[in-house]
Amino acid sequence: MRVTPGTIITAIPSITNNDGTVNIPALNAHLAQISLLFLLAVIDSHKREPGGDPLTNDANEIWIGEISVGTPRRSYSGKFLTSTLQPLTYKDLHKNFTITYADGTTAHGEQYSDVVALAGLTSKNYAGDGVLGTAFPSISNFNPMPVFQNLIAEHQTSEPVFAFKLATSGSELTLGARIRNYILGSLCIQRYQTGIGNLRPGWREITLDAISDNGKIISKSLDAIVDTGTTVIVADSIEVAALYTAVGGQDASSTLCSGFYTGTFASLTFGGQSFSVSPETFNLGPIAKGSSTCIGGIVAMDARFWLVGDAFLMNTYTVFDYGKKRVGFANLA
Repeated sequence: MRVTPGTIITAIPSITNNDGTVNIPALNAHLAQISLLFLLAVIDSHKREPGGDPLTNDANEIWIGEISVGTPRRSYSGKFLTSTLQPLTYKDLHKNFTITYADGTTAHGEQYSDVVALAGLTSKNYAGDGVLGTAFPSISNFNPMPVFQNLIAEHQTSEPVFAFKLATSGSELTLGARIRNYILGSLCIQRYQTGIGNLRPGWREITLDAISDNGKIISKSLDAIVDTGTTVIVADSIEVAALYTAVGGQDASSTLCSGFYTGTFASLTFGGQSFSVSPETFNLGPIAKGSSTCIGGIVAMDARFWLVGDAFLMNTYTVFDYGKKRVGFANLA
C-alpha cells in the first residue's frame, strides 16, 4: 500500500522480476490504471503536533504505511472499505454507493463514517469512498471530504501541510508540517491550480518549466501533475519521442509495448530550479536478463500533460501546502 497525495491507496504488482528485469505485464497493468485515471478523472478538537507515518519501501514502487479505523482501533495496510469499520463509533449515513476504481474494480454498498487515525492524528468523522487519498472532493464519485481535509476541518493539524520523503530507506509521510532535516538547500515552491485546461477540478496542476539534458533544454513550459501513486513519469507521445531522440534513446515498442523507450535522462525544472533524476530511479530495469539496456522511466501515453511520478519524486522531498495551494520540491538531504 502506498499512502499518496492526489491519488488512491492501492497495491500494485512489482514492476521488476526477481532477477531485476522489467516485469512488462505488471508495468502495463500499472499504465492501464493510469489510463483509467485520465478517463475517469479519479476522480479531539485541539490542534496536534505534526504526525509522521514511517513508510516501508517495497522495490521503489510501493510505500507501505499504517492507518487505524474505528473503536477499538483496527490497523490496515490495504484498501479501506466501509464494510470493515468497527461497530462502536461508525455512523450510518443512510446512503448507497456504487464506484469504479482506477484499477477497473468496482464496489457497492452503504456509506458510513468512522474514526480514522493516520500518523498519530485522528479524524472523528471520516466518510470515505473506499479509497484513502489526499486529493479533492470533486474527483470522488460521491464527493466525500478527503481524510487530510477532514483533519484540517477538525483542527487536528498545526499546519495545512503534508510532505513525502520517498527513498530506498527511511521513507516517511508527514502530516501537519515539513521536516527541515530532509531538505538540502532551499525549498522550491510554486502555486498549483485545479480544473484548468481539459481536466476536471481536483488535480494539483503546476508548470514544469523545462526538460533538460546536460544543460540543453529539450522541452519547456509544460503542464504537469505531481502524483506519488504513479511509479513512472507519463507524458504525451510526441514529446516523449522527442526527448528520447535528444538523449540518444531507442524506441522499444517493437520488443516490449507501445510507449516504452530505452535511454537515460537528466533533469526537470520547477520554479526555476533544476532537479536531477538519478539513473537508479529513472531506469526501471534491464530489458532482459544479462542485458545492459534498461527501460527508461518516462513512458509515452495519450496525455495532455506530464504526470510526474516516483521516478522523479524519489530524488526530492515533496511538500503539499493545502492552505496556500502550493507544491514544493527540495533536494533530499
